[in-house]
Amino acid sequence: MTVQQERNLQWVEGLRGIASTLVWITHLTRAFDYDLYAPRSAEGLRPRLLQLPVLRILIQGRLGVIVFIYVTGY
Repeated sequence: MTVQQERNLQWVEGLRGIASTLVWITHLTRAFDYDLYAPRSAEGLRPRLLQLPVLRILIQGRLGVIVFIYVTGY
């Protein structure tokens, strides 16, 4: 592989790093503050921050695992 081709693939390494960081952050938050992901028990309360659909998809580690596996090529 030439230097030019190798340089073009560096963004893939960055994407893999971001994905693994998402997984790492999810593991840490679940270990120390699981209530961020748990639903509210009382009726009528606003949902917790990480229960909102857009944030849940972006922040939870599941997306990071999928991206990491896809980029790595397993």
